[in-house]
Amino acid sequence: RRFRRNEDLHQCHILFISSSERKYLAQILDSVKGSSILTVADTDGFARQGGIIGLVLEENRVRLEINPQAAERSYLKISSKLLALARIVGEPGEGRD
Repeated sequence: RRFRRNEDLHQCHILFISSSERKYLAQILDSVKGSSILTVADTDGFARQGGIIGLVLEENRVRLEINPQAAERSYLKISSKLLALARIVGEPGEGRD
């Protein structure tokens, strides 16, 4: 389902944020903060900006960047198998790359 800006995003469990929404990213993440919503995007640096799962293209392959602190804030647990496949990142000041 597509959401419009200012629409209630709390109706979903997984929210994919398109790269076309890059300039609204902080506002979108703030609006779902504290909700049990898995945020996913294909925007560079998404997980470092507070998103949970970022999809990045490396050597013509899609890789995952996961921010465990963001998942924890959303009351979500990421499978250890999924974490093993991903690059773990944090937000600036959290001691992760």
